[in-house]
Order: sequence, then C-alpha cells, then structure tokens
Amino acid sequence: MRLGDSAKRRLIAGLRTAHLIECLNGAASSSRVYALSDLGRSSRSVVAAGALRSVESYFFPRLAWRDYGWCCFSHRRAIVKTLTEPLYPALIKRRARQRWPGIRMSQNNVRDVIRLMRARGIVRPVPMRKRAYPYYELTRRGALIQKLLNRAEVIA
Repeated sequence: MRLGDSAKRRLIAGLRTAHLIECLNGAASSSRVYALSDLGRSSRSVVAAGALRSVESYFFPRLAWRDYGWCCFSHRRAIVKTLTEPLYPALIKRRARQRWPGIRMSQNNVRDVIRLMRARGIVRPVPMRKRAYPYYELTRRGALIQKLLNRAEVIA
C-alpha cells in the first residue's frame, strides 16, 4: 500500500509528536531527512522484528545531512547518481537523460549544478591532459551521498 503525500505528512507529524523520530537537517524547508530518536530506537523492540528488518540494516553515517537533503532534488540527484566515473557536463546530461527519459535538463543546468556542488565539496574537477572540457568526479562526501541515494531508491 502506498501512502499519499498528506498521509505521509500526518504520519511524520505523529512520529515527531511522539518523539520517535528526529529531523537530521532541521533548517531545510524541503527534502528533510529523519532518523529514529533515542526513544524510537529503544521502542522498536515493541514492533514486530520483520517490519523493521530493512531499518535495522540501514546505516546512518556521519554526514552533513543538509547536503544530502539538497541533493534530493531531481536534477541534483540525477547528476550525483550519474557520476560513476569522471565525466564532462555534456556527457553527464546525455547519460542522465538516457537513464531518466522524462527529465528536462540542459547542459547549462548541469554546469550550474556542478558549480554549486563544487562549492559544497560534493564534486571535484579531474585534471586530465589534452581535454577541451573539464571532467568531474565525486568526492568522498559525494560518493557517500550517492550510496545513500541509491539505497533510498531501493528501500522506496
């Protein structure tokens, strides 16, 4: 059974009111990330073991959750998930559009997002000789965000 947006909001509000979850990037106005609070972790033994099996194995690394939430938007997420090897912006756009045919992304949009990601330490330029365009790859932080985005897609 899939929940609608209003049902999800009510569920999250109820869990926050009961102090079972806490927001990891509270300053964000959208793409908030939640985790079990101390009370939630101690209360999960009450719930059937099978219902929380996927949550049990989920690992919350030390990460700037504000950056993870920032990367959850469609173009940013597509760029992070596409950067599996050093690529230049036009190739990033091409591969992202192959993977997600409905995404409307321009090469200029990719360059703008890459510039913002560089400022946040998510991507870095790769020094390559005799290349007309700069190539980019994920930093360690970017690779961790990519891993969490891929894992979130599998769970959902």
